[in-house]
Amino acid sequence: MPDSQKESRRILLESCYFILVDDVLYHRRKANSERTRNMSEFQLVIPKQFISQILKIAHHSPLGGHSGIQNTLDSIRERYNARMGKIISEYVQSCHECQSRKVSNLNTKAKIVAYPTPSEPFQVWQMDIFGTLVSSNNADTYVFTAVDAFSNFLFAVPLRNNDAISVSQAIFNFFCNFGVCSTVISDQGS
Repeated sequence: MPDSQKESRRILLESCYFILVDDVLYHRRKANSERTRNMSEFQLVIPKQFISQILKIAHHSPLGGHSGIQNTLDSIRERYNARMGKIISEYVQSCHECQSRKVSNLNTKAKIVAYPTPSEPFQVWQMDIFGTLVSSNNADTYVFTAVDAFSNFLFAVPLRNNDAISVSQAIFNFFCNFGVCSTVISDQGS
């Protein structure tokens, strides 16, 4: 027994809930809810040196499935008698797979930004590539489009493919015709 009278008293009061079967210590469960009434009456008592293996089994195995702090804690409490709330919390928070797949409640999306209203033509252009279309007589299957935000004037150039060279040539010809604008709006597509 421990030297502390308080600890000795606690052990004596709780000893009626423990049983030794074939040199293995079990804890008799008290059924506090309907869910725990359906579980086994006895829980295996886990020595400290086996806690890491139990955590790996409960959290990393296909049955555990990286199920988060509360589900891992519930899974361990169903089968084993161990006070591991803080240990499980730290373990799951340090799991690389869980942290890389975790859904965040933080607002990570950028806010919608209002572009300045153009005061004259050819100041703000909206550009995009449209396609794949049915091939034309010249084998063109894409269309480079640019719309002036002030006048809604549409500039369109047919393209055979949407590779970087073809698109950059269309943009170069566009700027040669209309001059360099102050703002280009695009979806930043590849």
